[in-house]
Amino acid sequence: MRRALPVLLLGALLAAAFATASTAGGRATACPTKPGPYSTKDKHIFQLDADGVTLDTLSDARGNSVKFVGSVYAVGREPPGWNDNSFFNSTAGGTEIESEIIFDSGNPNTYAAHGHLGAMYPTAFRVLRYGPGIDVDGSATWMLMREPASNFTLVYGNGRSLSSLRLCLDWHRNGTIDDDIAPLGWVEGPAAGEFDPPRISERVLRVDATTATIAITATDTGSPRASGVAGIGWTYRNGTGGGFYRGPIRVPRTATLFVWAADRAGNDTSADVDVASLVH
Repeated sequence: MRRALPVLLLGALLAAAFATASTAGGRATACPTKPGPYSTKDKHIFQLDADGVTLDTLSDARGNSVKFVGSVYAVGREPPGWNDNSFFNSTAGGTEIESEIIFDSGNPNTYAAHGHLGAMYPTAFRVLRYGPGIDVDGSATWMLMREPASNFTLVYGNGRSLSSLRLCLDWHRNGTIDDDIAPLGWVEGPAAGEFDPPRISERVLRVDATTATIAITATDTGSPRASGVAGIGWTYRNGTGGGFYRGPIRVPRTATLFVWAADRAGNDTSADVDVASLVH
């Protein structure tokens, strides 16, 4: 999912500060839907990644905006520092598979991304923050499971801490925010520049005549410093059932599972798990 410039990894490897990290989730109280005041003292560069969504518009606090049409964008007033290497890949049906936006000017600003969720899951969002040395010095990650088709807004930028960011969901697409979601995980410091995804492993705890109880674990040992696992999720391979992994799961012995794990730096990995092969 992550797109990264080689120089960013080099900068992260040379960083000397210690990382601070946290995971968060659940409901929050404040959910901004428009780019608001920003700190003129902050001049970070920001990158937004999104998987499984359609990105409709992006606007900033100065009134600049960009509207996206399929795999191209129509510029209203271009945000400062717009990177023409940003890309948007769409399927024939119009569902956004992956998008990336980089603002490389380092001007004080905040941004509001608007779009809608499709049927793809897990749905992933990443906000990456770049420091003065063009190295990643902060990251916030969302992985959504089983959310209804919704409009979304994500406001991010200078003057907003990564831990305070909220993904706002309008389930009924009527302009009313029905849910606001804190990052599944966030990290600051050298560990934000990690590019290695977690490793997933499974083991059988118990086998019955028709079912098996499976434990799923994920470990994160990335370089230059591991950011830590933010969350694990699973579904049946046909798209039914599942959710965030909270503990051992009991599933049919003939099932095939789709399992994913993400770390706080925004790296994720997935695997198909054939339960029958684990049992035998």
